[in-house]
Amino acid sequence: MILDLPAEKIKEILLDIGYYRLGFYWHPFEVDDKHNLKEEIRFSTVLELYYMDVDLRHLLIKFINRIELSFRTKIIYYVSNINRASLHGL
Repeated sequence: MILDLPAEKIKEILLDIGYYRLGFYWHPFEVDDKHNLKEEIRFSTVLELYYMDVDLRHLLIKFINRIELSFRTKIIYYVSNINRASLHGL
């Protein structure tokens, strides 16, 4: 892997994200089962893939939360109508 960022910045990133977590993002660049990487793979490329995944997760969680809220609201509405109907003998 080409370390194309200053050493101090790389240390900061690894302390922030963690080697283990960031390591999952260079799996697509491995060429064999011994974890050798394709030539010319840059640290910044792996980092961009990581941040793209983070951004995608944030985007998805926004919509997942809306779906969850809508689903819970519909369940509460349905259950409350069943209870109301059973109280009135319907």
